[in-house]
Parts: sequence; C-alpha cells; structure tokens
Amino acid sequence: EEAPQGRALRGWALAGQASRVLRDRSYHDCLRLLDRARAEGDPEDTALAATIAHTHGAALVHLGQADEAIPYLSQSLEKFGQGHFMAGRVLDT
Repeated sequence: EEAPQGRALRGWALAGQASRVLRDRSYHDCLRLLDRARAEGDPEDTALAATIAHTHGAALVHLGQADEAIPYLSQSLEKFGQGHFMAGRVLDT
C-alpha cells in the first residue's frame, strides 16, 4: 500500500506498517520500512523518532542482535522520556 503523501503522516504510516510486519516476524522487511519511515517522516517529530528507534531495537532483538539493539532502545527511551507511557514498553523490550 502507498504511504500518505503528507510528510507528517507518511512516517507514521510506514512505522505502523513496520510494527505490523514485526508482529508477523518479517524482521528484515520491518527494518526496511523503518529506514523509509526515518527518511520520509517528519524529522522534527520526536515521538515518531522514538517509535522508529524502539521498533528498530525490537526487530534487532528478535534477530538475536541484542547488543546492536541497545543504542536504538536507549535513543527511544531518551526521546520518549522516562515519564512517557511508552517508557515501560521500551524497557520491557
């Protein structure tokens, strides 16, 4: 499916697609979608950047690359902030 044309929504749509394929265990497809979300999304959207980093870290964990995942998860936690409702989810990953 095509991502929305607006930059603000395109990144979120791609991140959502990446989450869906992560759930389907298509980890390399997930990482490709996240690369697109990072490139095509709004660079000023902190929540989007945190979501992309968290999903990237989760995909790496599932691929058995936990050491490589830590910087992504740390970046996600930093961007969300420890008081954000997603912080627990990031820490759980």
